Parts: sequence; C-alpha cells; structure tokens
Amino acid sequence: TPVGPALVLVDDDELNTVMMMMIGQLNASHTGVTGGGPANDNRTVLQTRHPGFDLAADPSGFYKVTHIYKDGPADHDYLKIKKGDYLISVDDRDLKTSENYWQYFTLAAGSKFHFMVNDKPVREGAWEVTIAPVAGSAFTDLQYAKWVSDRRDIVAKLGNGDIGYLHIRAMDAPS
Repeated sequence: TPVGPALVLVDDDELNTVMMMMIGQLNASHTGVTGGGPANDNRTVLQTRHPGFDLAADPSGFYKVTHIYKDGPADHDYLKIKKGDYLISVDDRDLKTSENYWQYFTLAAGSKFHFMVNDKPVREGAWEVTIAPVAGSAFTDLQYAKWVSDRRDIVAKLGNGDIGYLHIRAMDAPS
C-alpha cells in the first residue's frame, strides 16, 4: 500500500551536487551553481570520504572491489587489496549488498576506515585493512586521472598507434 511521498532532507552540498548533475546533463559549458553560504547552526560537519576503490554488488551478497584508483589511499602493496576482493565489513559492521555502503563512507573529518577484506565472499580468512580516506577535490582528482587514462587507452586501442591523444584539462593559461 503506498504511503505517500517520502520526505528527504538534504543539505546545501547535496542540493548543489544534484543541481550540478542536472547542469551536466545539459552539457552546457561555463555553467554552475554557487552561493547559499554556510549553515548558521551547530550541526556536526560530515563529509563523504572515499577509500580509493570502487565497489559493485556481487551475487554472493557482498560488495566486490571493481577498481583501485592509481595513487589513491588503497593503492599500496602492503594493504593487499586488489580488484576482485570482497568487502566483508566496514568499521566492525558487516556489510551486505542489501545496505548502501555510502552511508558508512560519510564520516567526521579525520576518521579512518577499518575494513575486513577477503578474496572470497566469507569472513573466514579475511584480513583487516586501515585506510585514511580522501574527500573533496582529492577524490575528484583521482576520478579525473582515471577518466583521462581510460580515454587514452580507448584511443590507443581504436587507433592502432596511428592516432595520438592530447588532453587539455581546462581552458585556462596553465592548461
């Protein structure tokens, strides 16, 4: 039985993100959203942090690592995380695909993630990994580097070495 529309509370950052995504769909250059100012209350500031890898739901019921960002917080041999590993828990909470993992990636500044990771979808044999996550522009830079690398690979594959790839990050003097 329908219970009516859900009430969703968002903050300025979430609203700006949604608006920027909408503008992105328009593919309009030099368009954006600014303003609103800081909130004048005593809320604790939370920020979504990123551990440096992407996840996808697996039929096993666990999330599986699908990509590790080059030079990101998870890109260290000593962590022993690789593409295809399973995320068993985050900060001592079991994590199943029935849950949205992003809720656990929103932490107070300065926090670290404590993951249990395994190369199979079970707790037995899992190892603990502690990662200092990145946020904001640091994660944007990791995503951007992946985007550029992916496009370079596409050109190399489709061009058979006959086509060069040149990327200019922005329309400014340093670029």
